[in-house]
Amino acid sequence: MDRGKKRKPMTWPKWNGQPESFHFYLDRLVFKYNTDEEEGLNGNNNVVWYEILQTLPDQMMRRVEGFWRQESAKGNTDPRKFFSHLAQTFGSVQQTERAQDRLRTLIQRDSQEFGKFLPEFEETLTKAGGASWDNASKLAWLRNSISPALREQLVPVIMPKDYNEYIQRLHPIAWAFEHTAKFKALQRKQGSRGQRDQGQASGIGNIQVAGNDNTPAPSATLPAEQNARDARDHDGDVIMTVTRTQGRVREDGRTARVKWNEQDGSLPA
Repeated sequence: MDRGKKRKPMTWPKWNGQPESFHFYLDRLVFKYNTDEEEGLNGNNNVVWYEILQTLPDQMMRRVEGFWRQESAKGNTDPRKFFSHLAQTFGSVQQTERAQDRLRTLIQRDSQEFGKFLPEFEETLTKAGGASWDNASKLAWLRNSISPALREQLVPVIMPKDYNEYIQRLHPIAWAFEHTAKFKALQRKQGSRGQRDQGQASGIGNIQVAGNDNTPAPSATLPAEQNARDARDHDGDVIMTVTRTQGRVREDGRTARVKWNEQDGSLPA
């Protein structure tokens, strides 16, 4: 076998239209796309956009026809947006909520390479409906999820405001950091402690994410210079900073928690 020969793209999975098999179908769909994308085997977005549609049975195609035609006409053929639309159209509310909960708690370890963390983050973001959110919302979730050690490297850098451009700019910064003595020391320290669960509580708190394509994602923006996770009280609850609570304290003396206003998408004054 010629190991230098490029392999063929993986076969796109087909869905039989049964609700109980949808999430396994979507998992395989995203896995195939990510795997082939890393090796440049997917072709351009228009090709992928069409091939994803062909994985659906005829009756399910009709349910996404309006979305597919509208986005195609606009030239918005990002496959990740199609994945999110499939999840929101055919996935159960419980599955979407689980993905949203996972997104809130997904944190890169200080000793974890960014290239190994990003696929899990983007898959979780997609399943939570994030592919249809605006750049500011996606970047807020990403910044909150990357490790404090990597976030520290971004303090003196002016980063792009476009999500895809931000990722492209972040890759070389992460690569350079991962070849420093500081990062190697973090890896040795992590190895001596043993493997930890990757999911750790993030500082977003009780903010809820969007439930469909027509609902914008809430702002999860954190200060760019924040390098440490929020403190926690003896109950394990996140203690919000003064910026988030505006100095409010409950009658029992405990720090007030920020609550998301689902009606107008704002924080209480």
